[in-house]
Amino acid sequence: MDEAQIEKMITADGWGDAQRFVLGKSLVGGSVTGDIFENITAGAAIPFSRLGISPQPERSEVSAELAGPWKFYEEFRHP
Repeated sequence: MDEAQIEKMITADGWGDAQRFVLGKSLVGGSVTGDIFENITAGAAIPFSRLGISPQPERSEVSAELAGPWKFYEEFRHP
């Protein structure tokens, strides 16, 4: 694709519009309305920080739950 075709695709599909990122967390800090790459510096690695995962509660009564694709994220979060 040449530059004109790429520009046409960007404007036709809305890719040229401002993108909004919601519910993001940052381990390097930054402001709420700041740039998404605020406080990121080249070569400055930050230590990995795993979020604490609470165990699933014991169930004493009869229950039903959806599995398969509806349970994907719950299974993905637990190690």
